[in-house]
Amino acid sequence: QVNCCSDYPPLYGLVQNGYFPMSALFPKTTISVPLLELCLGIIEYLGNAITSISSTLKDAYTRRGFPILDMSVSCHHS
Repeated sequence: QVNCCSDYPPLYGLVQNGYFPMSALFPKTTISVPLLELCLGIIEYLGNAITSISSTLKDAYTRRGFPILDMSVSCHHS
């Protein structure tokens, strides 16, 4: 149970106590603010990780004689 001042809507009480409602219509379903912060951090670094992995794979395939095509190269099959 989340206690809050009766002058404010219940959603404010949730946020003040470290929870964020999943929906304004159904505020009983919540997620903790620290978990949201963790998810944001993962998303921020995920792009860098994907770029690093794709660059590493491209280099590895190129060294082994399998060049990776990019958007500037087109392949036409007859």
